[in-house]
Amino acid sequence: MKRVADVVVIGGGIWGLSTAYHLSRRSAGRVLVIDRASELAAETTSQSAGQVGQLRGDPVLARAVGYTLQTLSEFRESTGHDPGFVRSGSIHVALTPARVTQFRLLEQAARENGYAANAVSVDQIVGWAPAVHPTPILAALHLPEDGYVDARRCALAYGAAAIDGGAEILLQQEVLRIRQSSAHLIIETPDTQIETPRIVLAGGPWTQRLTREFGFVAPFYPIRLQQARTVVDQVADTHPVLRVPDESCYLRPEGGGYLFGFFDPEPLAIDVDSQPKTVLTKDVDPEPSLIRRAVARLAQLLPRLAQLDIAQYRQGMMTCTPDGKFVLGPLPDHPHVFVATGCGGTGIAASAAVGRWLSEWLLDGAPRDDISQYGPARFAAQTADFAWLRAAARATSAAYYRL
Repeated sequence: MKRVADVVVIGGGIWGLSTAYHLSRRSAGRVLVIDRASELAAETTSQSAGQVGQLRGDPVLARAVGYTLQTLSEFRESTGHDPGFVRSGSIHVALTPARVTQFRLLEQAARENGYAANAVSVDQIVGWAPAVHPTPILAALHLPEDGYVDARRCALAYGAAAIDGGAEILLQQEVLRIRQSSAHLIIETPDTQIETPRIVLAGGPWTQRLTREFGFVAPFYPIRLQQARTVVDQVADTHPVLRVPDESCYLRPEGGGYLFGFFDPEPLAIDVDSQPKTVLTKDVDPEPSLIRRAVARLAQLLPRLAQLDIAQYRQGMMTCTPDGKFVLGPLPDHPHVFVATGCGGTGIAASAAVGRWLSEWLLDGAPRDDISQYGPARFAAQTADFAWLRAAARATSAAYYRL
């Protein structure tokens, strides 16, 4: 079977579906999303914590998260599809004097970038989260506009709205080959051949397999992100997201219990090229010992957590770059092939902005924001050294909350 499309997005995760949604809003023609899985957003996206937090030192990223917050808060009303956004607010707590100093700088940056980040007392924290034990807290910032989503539900909402706008989605379409004809790119799958002038490569941990079709190594390495969900404990959905950067931990409500995670100082790098082509995110093994360490770190603030059984271990493969920034834009020497990867633990929070940026690139020639810092070729030939790439990505993940 042969198909023709104006844009093909390869990857049915949250970035790919957000891109399709933003393209369809602007009448971009025949937009086609393909994915190798039998379900949308069933890989890395579904394993995400889904936190949407704006406290960022980089003003470009802070504005990107702000756009996602605005988009998600209006999404149900504007599209009829509910992304499941909960505006719970978030609390960032400082346990060390150095973090207190950083918080002062971040509070100032928030004011300069036009979003709310307010110093709050321990009494206020306990009012929002009664189970918190305030003794270790030296300072805290409250971001009332922050929140969280069920990441898969959010991605499916993007996808449903894209379909409403005329986009088409095809599942179980493993990309076998991408080749260049005289005027078009041709994508070959086991049962179809798709001709298109423009492609977006948004395949999560498998994006390197796609970029190699064009002689380019996307500069990231997949890193396991380990989380867990407790049994039900009557935790309200309105409980704020709790971030404890001095312990590299975070926690939020889910299903009446707590979902929490930990950025491992010795993270596991996953070589997907050494795995069978059929490997899935769910095949990544959990590490209960890592979760026990996270519980111990968080229990100093939330003693109740240590008393709750684990209902689910959740493992994701986030794509980490050597500098912790996204990889977005056209491939070198291939101006009609765009890559979107390197989420680095911020994929859900920036999802709406990533989709908008890519749609602007495809339709207007460039995004309205200067996102040159995310250029795919910024590491030049270094990415050919996989040992360096792996080590640098591991260091980036380990330092996610580092001062």
